[in-house]
Order: sequence, then C-alpha cells, then structure tokens
Amino acid sequence: MRRVRIERGITMHAMAELVDMHVSAISRIESGERGVSRRNAKYVAVCLGIAVTDLMRVCSRCDYRPDPGYLCVRCGMSGDVAT
Repeated sequence: MRRVRIERGITMHAMAELVDMHVSAISRIESGERGVSRRNAKYVAVCLGIAVTDLMRVCSRCDYRPDPGYLCVRCGMSGDVAT
C-alpha cells in the first residue's frame, strides 16, 4: 500500500481519508505492524482504482510490491521482472 501511495503522491493523511481509516492504522499497515485482510485489500484497491493483484504484486527479489514500470522502493529491482 505504501508503494502505491508514494507512487501516486498521496500523503498518509490523504490515504487515510480516501480509504476511511485512521492515519495510525495506515501507518501500522505500511510498517508491517498490522496486516490487511483480503476484504480490506479489495476495498483499498477499489478506492485507488486498481486491481487487488496490482496492489499485492510481489518483487521477486525482496517480496516488495512494485507495479510494472516502477522500481521497487526497497531493492531497486524493476517491477517489469516476472515474479
């Protein structure tokens, strides 16, 4: 979720408003302190106008989730590489 938020230039506060969550919940999700249910992942994806698979795409190198055409913000690997 952090990757998509940053790629779109959305602040954490704006993201919280967009998905109707408290900003602290967004922070905990992005830091890995809190998980996201499938239901919530679907809701977030709909709010962002993307598919859940795009929200959950995994980097084959470090398990982060870059979109095609973007670099992983953790390891620098391109999202175009097949997982």
